[in-house]
Amino acid sequence: MTKPIRLNEQLCFSIYKAQKQFNHFYSQALAKYKLTYPQYITLLSLYEHGTMSVKEVGQTLNLDSGTLTPLMKRMEKDGWISRKRSAQDERRVDVSLTQKAKDMRDEIYDHVAHAWPT
Repeated sequence: MTKPIRLNEQLCFSIYKAQKQFNHFYSQALAKYKLTYPQYITLLSLYEHGTMSVKEVGQTLNLDSGTLTPLMKRMEKDGWISRKRSAQDERRVDVSLTQKAKDMRDEIYDHVAHAWPT
């Protein structure tokens, strides 16, 4: 007889529960800045690498252009990034941090780091 499958013994269910907790933590930690988790990791990538093409950001974060384009439009509208066509290659769109994003970097890092439950 086959052993019954128990939900709490499934790795997929443990990952699902962890993902829900992870999403809840970041939505609360980033609410003050009106950022989503994908927007936050976009900022982290730009803080780390500097100006990047949209394609490079997508490759770094493993996000497709269908996800990245609306995300970046919102970030640009909210003053976090600027997008400009490359002077060398008109097909390339470069993404860079605004002064607001640069000025807020340490505050965001500190806020998220201290938002972890103790």
